[in-house]
Formats: sequence, structure tokens, C-alpha cells
Amino acid sequence: MAAAIALASAAGTELSAHPSFFDREGFGRRRKFSRPEDVRDAVYLQCSVLCELAAASSMNVRLVKAHGGLYHDVSEDVAYAAAFLDAVTQAMPQLTTVIGTGSILAEATRARGLGFAAEGFADRRYDDEMRLVPRSEPGALLHDVDACVSQALMLARLRRFNTLCLHGDSPNALKNARAVWSALRAEGLLAPLR
Repeated sequence: MAAAIALASAAGTELSAHPSFFDREGFGRRRKFSRPEDVRDAVYLQCSVLCELAAASSMNVRLVKAHGGLYHDVSEDVAYAAAFLDAVTQAMPQLTTVIGTGSILAEATRARGLGFAAEGFADRRYDDEMRLVPRSEPGALLHDVDACVSQALMLARLRRFNTLCLHGDSPNALKNARAVWSALRAEGLLAPLR
């Protein structure tokens, strides 16, 4: 975390918390917790450590987004969503939660009067009902630059999303991010996240 904070500080960017399951081998994408209390404790630990390290570097953490399997669990389960929000509000009182639209977490966040940013994915395929296609299905991940740009433009034009995600561990991640940013900028579809 300290290395990431130093890079963010040098680049003049903001910090976001991205807590996940304790699943280093599976990159946090495997669902691991069985109790909401475990979610609360793990998320609080990760967010509070990041906030402490950030404060030591005179930086703030303003956004939080669950990662991988945890993202799906807190989006689909009322108890997990509540535990997640309990943890992040305790660790980061002034926060904006990045969430998928129409999720249980979105409803819980709204009910608590907390800020949130609706998220779309430029490198994940959606089905006809605008749900993410599971990673286990063929074609669920978009790697091609043109496909990511096309998807990002489509999502931005819907005006349902405040932010778009591109996964940094995907092939061509940096190339895709630069192309998406350039396309959104050229179309006048970029704005600061408030």
C-alpha cells in the first residue's frame, strides 16, 4: 500500500480503497467469507490501514469499491452489504462508494444517505439486461482496444454511470485505458467525479 500511495502522490492522483477477500492466490476473486462479521472485520482492517498510511503522506482516501468476489457478494446480499457499509463508514467517514447500479449495495447506500458513484465496466461484457456476464463464460472479458473503447462510449452515452472501470491486470490494460480516456475526452464525456 505504501508504494501505491507514493506513486499516487507523485502523479497527483487521489486514493481509493479496494478491499477484498483475503485471497492472494485467487486475486480476491473467490468468495471466501461465510459470516457478515468476517466481511466487516476484513474491510475495516484494509480501509483503516490504507487511511492511516495515506494520512502519513498527507493524502485522503475518498472512494471505496469492493473488489472481486466481495464486490458481487455485497451487491447481492443484504447482510453483506450492511457489514461492508458498517466497516467503511467506521474507517472512512467521508466517502463515496463505487457500486453497480441496481444492486442491493446501491439500495443500502442510498438508504443510509451516503454518497455513491454508479459504475460501469469498459472491459466486461454485459448481457441484454445490462448485467455483467460471469467471468466463467466465454467472451465475458474484453481485451481488444476497439471493443473496450466502443463499450466505454456506449456506457458513457447512457448517462447512467458516474465512473468506468478497466481492470489493471488485463492484457493491454494500459493501452486500453489510454484509448478509452482519449475517446471519452474527444466526445466530451469526461467530467470530474464529485
